Amino acid sequence: MKGDFLVPRLILDSSLLFDQGSANLKPGILAEFKTVADFIRFHQPSKLIIEGHTDSDGDKDYNSVLESCARC
Repeated sequence: MKGDFLVPRLILDSSLLFDQGSANLKPGILAEFKTVADFIRFHQPSKLIIEGHTDSDGDKDYNSVLESCARC
């Protein structure tokens, strides 16, 4: 398979990170961050892409406050 390459991916479910309607990380998240760190150490990627997404559930004004809180 000359020229082929593997792109490793690690996907964390947002329910592991945050409670719905909250920008605060859950208390047990350090174990998940260790998983990410171990993944990076093992694969040693030359590039790292971190993506996050929101939903449109809930009140629009509250979501705007929540979104700006997450950037703090």
